Amino acid sequence: MVYGSLDMKPIPKFVFEEFNNEASQIFWSGSTKKREARKGIAWIVKVAHLKKGNSILEMACGNGRHSVEFAKKGIVVDALDCCRYQIHLARKNVGSVSNVGFRIADI
Repeated sequence: MVYGSLDMKPIPKFVFEEFNNEASQIFWSGSTKKREARKGIAWIVKVAHLKKGNSILEMACGNGRHSVEFAKKGIVVDALDCCRYQIHLARKNVGSVSNVGFRIADI
């Protein structure tokens, strides 16, 4: 049984079954294109006055698409997701970017 970190209530099994598999990744991968992610991250960096070397925490990072875009801009990223499969994909998608770390965690 997996429990939530604050209220210690069990996380429903369907959450992991729904998002912790290749089929869900195929479905969700089309939801945000890399170009759209880059535009969104550029806007956030501008509005939040983020600079190279600043740190952020991304929760529910999924396959890391946005985390990697932040890291490419020099932002240090600690990224969390409760789904092991998503973190596996995020670690594969990092490439040569070194200022991003992915962890399995429930928020």
